[in-house]
Amino acid sequence: MTCVCCSVYVEGYYPPSYTEEYTEDSEGGSGCFFSELCTKCEKSAELPSHLTDVRHVVVRIGKLTTREQS
Repeated sequence: MTCVCCSVYVEGYYPPSYTEEYTEDSEGGSGCFFSELCTKCEKSAELPSHLTDVRHVVVRIGKLTTREQS
């Protein structure tokens, strides 16, 4: 049986920008207090390598914003 450890983080992983478009592959955690804090929190939640029967899932929750009005 495989166990799942789920770490959930709210906004802040990616530094704020009016022009940058971020994807899951984008670098985060630099240049901003909150993005650095989120990166450190995610790093501290990583599971030891000997726990091969535990799957670690990271969920990042945030709002999407745009300057365009609908």
